[in-house]
Amino acid sequence: VENREGTVIASRTRAVWCGTGWPLRTIGERINPTGKKKLSAELAAGETGKVREEALRQAEAGADLLDVNVGVAGLDEVEQLPRIVRLVQNIVDCPLVLDSADTAALEAAIRVTPGKPLLNSVSGKMESLEKVIPLAIRYGAAVLGLPVDKAGVEFLLQFHQILELFLCPVLQTCPVHLHDMSPVVVDLFRNG
Repeated sequence: VENREGTVIASRTRAVWCGTGWPLRTIGERINPTGKKKLSAELAAGETGKVREEALRQAEAGADLLDVNVGVAGLDEVEQLPRIVRLVQNIVDCPLVLDSADTAALEAAIRVTPGKPLLNSVSGKMESLEKVIPLAIRYGAAVLGLPVDKAGVEFLLQFHQILELFLCPVLQTCPVHLHDMSPVVVDLFRNG
């Protein structure tokens, strides 16, 4: 008998397990306008050709989950993130990672996401925890945790450091809801 622990991230038709004993999962992160002029321009114009192309390309390449981010200056994320989530879910069966710093946009997107999304991301900072954890609890979403210290510098952490810097603040923030808390997937990789 295998020792497996974890959480499931799900679309309408597909479930992907993450955690101890499960294979490493790949998140396609190309539906993100950061540093992509063409995608930014299309999103600002209300067009979706590049989003469709990237969703299909990443799913065909074997991505387990797809990150969806529409953070373009001047774009109404509360309106656009749910629109793009619906579009992507109608094209591919990959479960989604909802990616926004705008809590209202995350909530609007969660409401239209079939299955169980992964919210990207929360740090160990109280501001982040206080905004995202209640959404995860309310809607049954999972959370991608990005452990950082108080100065905002990201760490590659060992298990006891994750508990100290990330999970302990979560527990202090939500002691009443511990039995309801959505699973936390911890990202231990640094960007750059």
